[in-house]
Formats: sequence, structure tokens, C-alpha cells
Amino acid sequence: MPVPDARALAEIFRASAAPVTFEPRRHTYTSQTGERLPAVSDIIRASGQRVYDDIPAHVLSRKAVLGHIIHELTDIIDGGSQPDVDAVIHGAMHRAGFTMTEETVDTYAEQFFSYQNVIPAYIEAYQKFCKFYRPEWLLRETIVANRLDEFPYAGTLDRFGVIERENTRPLVVDIKTTSRQYQHHLVQCAGYAMTLGDHVAEVDLGVLYLHSDGRWFFRLAEPDEAFAAINAFHAYRRLYYAIEDARIATSLLE
Repeated sequence: MPVPDARALAEIFRASAAPVTFEPRRHTYTSQTGERLPAVSDIIRASGQRVYDDIPAHVLSRKAVLGHIIHELTDIIDGGSQPDVDAVIHGAMHRAGFTMTEETVDTYAEQFFSYQNVIPAYIEAYQKFCKFYRPEWLLRETIVANRLDEFPYAGTLDRFGVIERENTRPLVVDIKTTSRQYQHHLVQCAGYAMTLGDHVAEVDLGVLYLHSDGRWFFRLAEPDEAFAAINAFHAYRRLYYAIEDARIATSLLE
């Protein structure tokens, strides 16, 4: 069986969302015609799956900001530059709604330093992964979208490329900073991969877990797991649009 052309697949990913824009503060995707496209994460949440229900809301909020910080820092590092860590932290906190005023300066500073203290371990974990696997990333933090069928959506792909040490097939990789593995992580990864359309079967799915103690774990989906994740996301997006149709129909009765 011929090895899929990773660079050709990367171009398909890029073309999928050429006219789609992303607003990070509200985490919304908009098409060229002004239509709001649901995010991959929106679709998974609407499915009724228990997504981080075991994590208190205030902890989840802080972890979400940390995740954005680590994503941005690793992207800058992969691009060959040295990141301004403090600037990245301030930016992520601002986008999350944190403001530093006379009344909030102590709380803001406490939160800022809590991120500053843990970031080195996460970066160390990512660098250890890269040293071990030597990935060739063709795409990083790239908007992708499915706009060609009746259930359109969009999302931001963390990484796409090739890891020769693990597998010669191209890989869609999602980066997580959670301490636990959750099944919906692979489903989320499948959502990004499905923007390839008919080429989705040509890629593998992987989730990279970075931990606060400098450890990392890479979960490469087995073929049956990837197939199940793709089927699950397809069912979730059909359900998302069914719920939206029901909501619109109900609003007409008011």
C-alpha cells in the first residue's frame, strides 16, 4: 500500500478553511459569508458527553488558560524562535477575561505567577517528546473546516506531520495538558482529521499529553480506535445540528 503524501494532505487541510476566520476571545469561527460555524469542541459538548465534569469549574477555567499558553509557547518553539513567556501569559490571561486593576492586582499576580512557575515543566515535557520522536510538523495551530456538506464546522488543528520513529503514515496530533486521558480527546482529534473529507482514512490520530512534572505520554490510536472516534464525531455533529434545528423550531412557537 502506498504511503500517503503528507504534504498533499497538508495542502488539503489549508484549503479547507481558507475563508474561515477565528475570534479567540469568544472562540468562534465565521465563514466568508458571515455564517458562524460550530467548533469541534462545541459539537462534542452538545453531544451530552461528560466533558471534564469531574473538574471544578474554577480549576477548569485556569487549566484552559494554561492549555492556551502551552499551545502558543510550543508553537513558537517549533517555529524556531525563543518565546517571550511573560508576554504569552499576559496575552492568554487577557483573552480569558483577566484584567489587572487596583482592585484585582493581587489576584492577577497570584494567577500570573502560578502559570509562570509550572510552564518550564510542560515545555520540558514537550521538548523531551520532540527529542525522542523527532517529528516533522507540516502544520501547527492551523484552522481547518468542513464546509462542503450539510453539517459544517471548524476547529484549530494542533499539529499535523510525520513521526518516522513511530509510523510512516501522516499524523493528526492534539496536545493536552490534562493529568488524565479522556475518550473525547480522540474524538476531538477525529473531528480535525475529518476536514480532509475522503482522505481521512489516510491519516492516523494521536494525542500528546504533557504533565506538570516534566513527563509526557503519546497515545497513538489503534486503527479500530480511530475508526470508532471518526464514527463518534460524525454522529455527534449530526446530533448537534438536530438540536439546533429543534431549538430554532421551538423558538418559532414563542
